[in-house]
Amino acid sequence: MNTKALERQLKLKSGVSVKGKIKFFSREKGFGFVVADNGTEHFLGVREVVGADLPNNGDLVEFESRNGKKGPYAAKLKIIKSSENSERRDDRVVCPSCQKKVFPKLIHDRGAFGDPKPRKSLCPLCGATVKDFSGCFIATSVYGDFDAPEVLFYRHYRDNVLKTNFLGRVLIKLYYQVSPSIVVLLEKSPRISHMVKKQLDKAVRKESF
Repeated sequence: MNTKALERQLKLKSGVSVKGKIKFFSREKGFGFVVADNGTEHFLGVREVVGADLPNNGDLVEFESRNGKKGPYAAKLKIIKSSENSERRDDRVVCPSCQKKVFPKLIHDRGAFGDPKPRKSLCPLCGATVKDFSGCFIATSVYGDFDAPEVLFYRHYRDNVLKTNFLGRVLIKLYYQVSPSIVVLLEKSPRISHMVKKQLDKAVRKESF
């Protein structure tokens, strides 16, 4: 192995030190997500937090950017500045189309039993899609919230792993086709829904702790 190849291998193993901000972190679940300064979202497990203090949403942090089986993840994360000392929170989001800060408008569909389920959010200024909630039907049904920590975990896996290769995109397409029928079954059978939830929880815990 030549010197350059060895250097690339060591760099990949150790990770690249970057700065970013905590997007979400659940102390109860033991995981969350951090967005690097370049916009890349990373999964964060509690075991990768350095020090006794756990991060809060909005904290400025420094970490090693690494690639894992579930996509980019943050390693050896250190808190640089607590969000408690930052400016007043701004809940607006940046529209990916017009690049303006807005409060997105939620668009709902009717669920299997007539209950409203969020499908996507739109920019009130230009009408572009800000966020698509349609890709995690089963997880959303099991946890009852499209922004549940576990749903965010599987959405992160979909966007950062499955969408990056042909086979993954095929699996996503098949998932979209069969998941609505599975959701109907889960809503009719709490017992099956509970069993599915246990398996989903197991996979998340494996990555977090």
